[in-house]
Amino acid sequence: MFNFAEFTLGFLSNSIVLVSLALVVLLGVTIWSYYRTNPQLSVVMKLLLGGLRVIAISMLILALYEPVMSYSRSVIRSPQGVVLIDRSESMDQLEGGITRRARVDSLLSSEDYQLLNDSADLSTYFFGGNIVDQQDQVEKDQTAIGTALTEVRSLKGDQPIDFVLLISDGNSNAGPEPRSVVSGYGIPVRTIDMSTSGTRFDVGIRDVIVNPVLFYGTVTDIGVKLVWSGAENRSVEVLLKEEGRIVDRQKITISQEDGLGDITLKYTPEEPGQKLLKIEVPTATDESQVGNNAKSVSIKVLKSKLQVLIVTEHPDYEVGFLKRELGRSDRYETKLIAIGKQGGNQSGSFPTRQSELNRYDLVILHDPDPVTLANRKEVIESYLKERGGSIFVLLGPNFATSRDRKWFETLLPFSPSGGASLRFIDFHAQPNEEQLFHPALRIGETQSAIREAWSKRPPFKLLVGCENISTEATILATVPPSASLNRPMPVLGYRRFG
Repeated sequence: MFNFAEFTLGFLSNSIVLVSLALVVLLGVTIWSYYRTNPQLSVVMKLLLGGLRVIAISMLILALYEPVMSYSRSVIRSPQGVVLIDRSESMDQLEGGITRRARVDSLLSSEDYQLLNDSADLSTYFFGGNIVDQQDQVEKDQTAIGTALTEVRSLKGDQPIDFVLLISDGNSNAGPEPRSVVSGYGIPVRTIDMSTSGTRFDVGIRDVIVNPVLFYGTVTDIGVKLVWSGAENRSVEVLLKEEGRIVDRQKITISQEDGLGDITLKYTPEEPGQKLLKIEVPTATDESQVGNNAKSVSIKVLKSKLQVLIVTEHPDYEVGFLKRELGRSDRYETKLIAIGKQGGNQSGSFPTRQSELNRYDLVILHDPDPVTLANRKEVIESYLKERGGSIFVLLGPNFATSRDRKWFETLLPFSPSGGASLRFIDFHAQPNEEQLFHPALRIGETQSAIREAWSKRPPFKLLVGCENISTEATILATVPPSASLNRPMPVLGYRRFG
């Protein structure tokens, strides 16, 4: 029951014979001394006293023998294994009509893997630029195999690891070199390559990062993210085209057979207006697929200064800060009007004519009361839907307590359900994971840096509860549930018209 085996008994004494003789003599003396006693003892008392003396002598002699008892015990436990699964973007690459990620999912549901899972105690982690136990938290823009191998030991703590199973395509492009980590690892690492053997050559564009609004005459960086396979020691050229004309070109020399990379192109708009840019990798004669060699992006080029109109009921410190911040840039020409009764020297009225409002590229409505703007409804709707203008709305007490918000709420990406609730709480906005690189959220270079930057912003102080989300809206940030909030609440989003 306790898995004990191989019991042995030995003695360390070098005088076992002499000790044994002494035991016999002492036992004899004990029996003789109790044979005759004066006065006479009862038989029971003789046996009791004699027995105690025999026990004492036996214990003394046993100590002189110096006995040693040894045994072995076998403990059987299941092997402790760690499975590291690559969930980076390179695993979404299509090969032979199926992605590498789909191959992984097929492997994990196979009978062979289930047999391994039944015979070993497996801990599963997912990795990209980081290593986590939830695959939806993986930073997909990098593949750091060396980092995953290093950090998994810390995640397991004092728990034993008998082997590591690494399931990946091997395209490590961040962190320490995997070979150097494994060389002194001390734990067997078994790998399963999920890329196809004998990979054919292919280079594709997986993403293009560019601000959708640019300024005439201003140099702009356009980030291009590449993915390749079977491309070791190849030189690849990336072209930027405007109306078929090449405006920039960059070359990249590839050192990895499979992997990901980034390249930056320069673009200087020569005139305002809507532009269609094409980023292209010229097709090679031996390339396996050409459908991923080009991407087009639409941008809007504005004149040298963006005309901004700030509208508020009455100026306060928030409006003053906003106007000063915009005024520091040479990109904006800002005008402030206060349409409330206490506007002071900033008093004015909202534009009444369409042509007047259309002069502005952006209108910022600071805590508007929709009732005050109701007589400008047609002008505002036309500005959005026909002119293609932009309105940025900051919600606050005036909006929340307005008598009639219905017409205005039809223009918003989200709005209150019934009576708006004002919550005076400290909170941080949490960016939407799918929108991290949107210009309104991107205050860092990597996904983790963006999350960290948002978490370290000073907290917001006032929340207007908005439960209704338009089906045409894109939510950029929310407030996560908390003790004072039982559901996520949108705080930043947009909606397109026209």
